[in-house]
Amino acid sequence: MERSAFSMRAAAIITQKLVPVKIEEVTDWTAHKAAVEHQVMSRLRAIFPDIDSHIVVRLGASALTSQRFTMNTQGAMLGWEMTPEQLGAGRLPQTTPIDNLFLVGHWTQPGGGITPVIVSAQAAAKMVLTGRNSYQDLADQYFSFRSQGLEMKPEAVRQ
Repeated sequence: MERSAFSMRAAAIITQKLVPVKIEEVTDWTAHKAAVEHQVMSRLRAIFPDIDSHIVVRLGASALTSQRFTMNTQGAMLGWEMTPEQLGAGRLPQTTPIDNLFLVGHWTQPGGGITPVIVSAQAAAKMVLTGRNSYQDLADQYFSFRSQGLEMKPEAVRQ
């Protein structure tokens, strides 16, 4: 029996396809979303021919979904432009000059998207619960795959 490209363990695959779209120009969101999902699934099937036999749940979201849940302009899913200058230290830190006011979300460090927003919330929650700035250890964990010895210092962000 030939082994599948997928293990028997539970896994989640998140795919994203950037689609330049103006919300007011789409007249049939169901058809639009189906067309984009078809493109994404066609590409996945080309890479993993047996992927359909491993899918238990498949969910999709569009710019309209993002706008509805986040109220971001045009459903922007990643916040600001995702250039190197606007990631990590280029975003607002969770701490502010105002005591006990913390910032969370894709506009803050480490950046936009679902996973970075979770990291942002974890950092702020840890600061609230411990009474100290814990951004450093979470940032080290999150960016360890990129930094290769480069140290991020929250003090540099505040300057």
